[in-house]
Amino acid sequence: MNELQHIIEQKQELLAREAISRPAVDYSKDMTAEEQKRYINYLAERLEKADLGLRARDAVLQDFLDEKKILVERLSKLDAVLSDVEDLKKNLASEVKKRKAAERKVDDLKAKLKFANKNRYGNKSYGSKKKIQAKNPTVPKTRMILTVPLLLSLP
Repeated sequence: MNELQHIIEQKQELLAREAISRPAVDYSKDMTAEEQKRYINYLAERLEKADLGLRARDAVLQDFLDEKKILVERLSKLDAVLSDVEDLKKNLASEVKKRKAAERKVDDLKAKLKFANKNRYGNKSYGSKKKIQAKNPTVPKTRMILTVPLLLSLP
């Protein structure tokens, strides 16, 4: 804003120098009093219109500068929000990686638990001794009885 005002002031000084360097021309020397009066009124209206145009331009410029200031503030806030969003994306990606690792670990622990529950009382695929004897009737039932006294008699 200050830069723009500085530029405007420079332009005004330049225009003022140009006006001073020109010699004044007397357009009213050959006019009657009535013509001079109308010419003065014409110049006054022209000056008023030019002044009104300058004031309108200055008002528009001031509105523009105010709007620019508001937009710059909003842009800085949006940059801060964008920075926060980028941080949140990074955190989310990190959390997703951690969650996937935890899910893999949970799946692994579930598989281990399933395996441990399956083999809690030994491998059931071999079956119990009674089932084996029932399946093989050729094995005498007394064999187990004979082996017990042998174990007791061992030194």
